[in-house]
Parts: sequence; C-alpha cells; structure tokens
Amino acid sequence: MKRVLLFAAILVVFIPLLSGSVHGAETSGVTAHRTFVMVHGGWGGGYAFRPIERRLRAAGHEVYRPALVGTGDTAHLANPDIGLETHIQQIVNLIRYEDLHDVVLTGYSYSGMVVTGVVDRIPERIRQVVYIDAFLPEDGESTMSFAPNMHSPMAQQILEHVRAAAGSGLVPAFWESPDGAPPKQDPQPYKTLADTISLKNANGRAVPGAFLQFVPPGTKPDEADFAVAAARAKQRGWPVRVIVGDHGTVFRAPELVADALLAITDSSPAPHGTATSGRISTTAQRANRKVVERFLDAFNRGDLDGAAATFAETGLNHGYPVGRDEIRLVLQDIQTRFPDARLTVKSWLQDGEWIVLRAMYSGTHRGIGKYPVDGGMLVGVPPTERTFEVQTIHMLRVQKGAITEHWANRDDLGMVRQLGLLPPPPPWPTE
Repeated sequence: MKRVLLFAAILVVFIPLLSGSVHGAETSGVTAHRTFVMVHGGWGGGYAFRPIERRLRAAGHEVYRPALVGTGDTAHLANPDIGLETHIQQIVNLIRYEDLHDVVLTGYSYSGMVVTGVVDRIPERIRQVVYIDAFLPEDGESTMSFAPNMHSPMAQQILEHVRAAAGSGLVPAFWESPDGAPPKQDPQPYKTLADTISLKNANGRAVPGAFLQFVPPGTKPDEADFAVAAARAKQRGWPVRVIVGDHGTVFRAPELVADALLAITDSSPAPHGTATSGRISTTAQRANRKVVERFLDAFNRGDLDGAAATFAETGLNHGYPVGRDEIRLVLQDIQTRFPDARLTVKSWLQDGEWIVLRAMYSGTHRGIGKYPVDGGMLVGVPPTERTFEVQTIHMLRVQKGAITEHWANRDDLGMVRQLGLLPPPPPWPTE
C-alpha cells in the first residue's frame, strides 16, 4: 500500500491525460529529450563530466557518466587483468541493464576506443556516437598502435611513460601526485591501452557519428594530436567541429564543450539514414499514437481495465518504477473523485518513441478519493459538486506497443481554486 501511495503522489499529474479524443495539429521533428552516456578518458573517472552533465540536464536531457572499472570511484578495483574488452562490456551492460535506447554515446580521449566497441556490439541502441578529441580506431588497432600519430610533446611523453610502465600492469598518472585527495587521476590498467579492438558488425558503421576536435591556438587542425581520428570522421561523412583549445579543454571549458555537444547532436541526421525521428519508422510512430489513442478512449468510457492495459507490466512514472496494477488503482481513485473526468487534447507532438500532449483536463468533484492524486490536495475533502478545467502537458514514451514512461505537469492550483477550495487570484491592477 505504501508503494501505491508513493506512486499516486508522483503520478497524479498524469491522470489528466486520461480522457478525450486526440485531435489537433500532428507534428514531428521537435527537439527531443536525449539520453547521453558519457565515457571519460584514460586515468579519469565519471566525475570529470559532472559540469557537462549539469549543462545537458539543464537543457532537458538525461545523462549517465559511469566510471570505467578500475578508475575514478572504482579505483579500488584496479588490477592488471582489466582490458579494453572489460570497459567495452561494462558500457554495453550499462545500456542494457538501464534499458536505454536511442543513446547519444560520447567518448573522450582513450574512450574513443571504448565507444567504438560499444557501437559495434549494440548498434541498435545507439542514436549517435560523438568522439570528443578521441581515438577513432579501425579493426585490430589499439591505443598504443594509434598513439604514434600524436605529435605534441605531452602526448609523446605519455606514450613513453606507458611503454616504460608496461611490465607493472598499472600505469600511474605521472602528472598527478599519488597522495592527492580525490577526485584525482588514478593508475590506468595497461591492458586497456595495449589490447587491440575487434570490430565485426557492419551495422556499427551505419550509426551516425560526429567529432569534436580540440586544436591548440597557433596549431593547424591537421597538426593536432587527434588529426588522424578527425580525418577518419570526415571520410565517413560525419560533421567535425573544431574547438580552439588543448586536450584539457573538456575540463577547463565544460560549458563550451556541452554547447558544442548539444549543437552537433541536434543537427545530427536520423539514425541509419532513415527519414524517421528517434530511430523508428513512420509506421511505428503511427502505431505508437494508436496506443495512446486507445488509452485515452478507454479511460473516457470508464473502462479502467482497458486503460491500464495500454501500459507495460512495469514502467516509469516521473522516474519511479510502477506496475500496471498500481496504475489501475490510481485511475480508479481519479474516477471516484471525478466520474466525468475528461481530457481534451489541443495539440500533439511526436518524436520517435515520445509523444507530447497539451490538453485541457476537466471534471466535476463528486466523490472522495483516498490516494493523494491531483496534487494531493483533495484527500478526504467532501465533494463540492463544482466543475473545473485546467491545462496539462504530458510526455509519454511508447515501446513495443505499450506505454513505458510518463512525465507530466498540470495546473493543480487552478483546479483547487475552481472547486472553491481556495480564493480566486486577485485581479490585475487597472493602473
């Protein structure tokens, strides 16, 4: 029961979507919510991308920034047996276990090797791969075999340091004090740098990509450390954006890098060269819309079983896991409180798996509910017999023929005022 109450408290703004027929303008091509998985460079950790994450989240996107095993907050797990494939499989598992789709996958520096392997393993999960001044390997290459193409004094010093530390199994960051307090750069397993990458999936080459190249002041782009990688990106037809600065620009100017990421992501073509949004076909988008239409129609007719059946067995509401039975309980509570609850959809936007509705939610207060839905302000309140109509906005994700995720916002204050439970707002001044 506690789980139901928690679900109700966070779901309530969701019910307004539950009525009315879908009509209004049909649109596609809106700037979509993106899911970024950001993989840090060698000797680093997920902490390195915290400032970039803030910028991306402020723009409405979801961000994952894992620490590759043996580095960052997993430095205590470092050992000589960790190799490149360990890191590749770690990110593959992250995407699979978090059930991520349509991912914008970014790799910085060493992790260009990692993200290349991830795209090869699960191309169907990746919307776009972005290399941030990073290695872009071909089959059979390694960080060590690619590194001689880098000519800056620092890059060559690191290369010689790695070669000298090969026998130790772990390569310390010689530029970092080993006694320093976290966050700091920790030893990198040598195998991650020496292992060659295996790329066998032709579908991986079809995933759209982009390249952010850092070019120090006074240096030509074709003389920068990752010039070979940037040239490969151009050969594949990917956009290459030059940012003036050295390899550490990702840390010193995170907002600049985040804005470049947003620009290069928003301008990316549809995945795999299709003419669809969000890596699904027009036919699939129509099918997704039908799911939401069935849901709306069922609730409007009072068919709570039919409405709940359009949801997946398990899903997310405002980021919280919920089940279909919990959804039905809350729908029942809404119907008890407002037997004539309706939603009149005013506009409809669709981008891939996501559907956004702007609608007017209306009903008459004729019953007492027991769950804190509709803002939680009506629990135990006797019926007022008054009607209301307020605006709502809903985002739903439809996957495999069922609604799997929902976010919403609604004018609960306006609803309570219209029901006579709060005084109306004061009038605007005449002068």
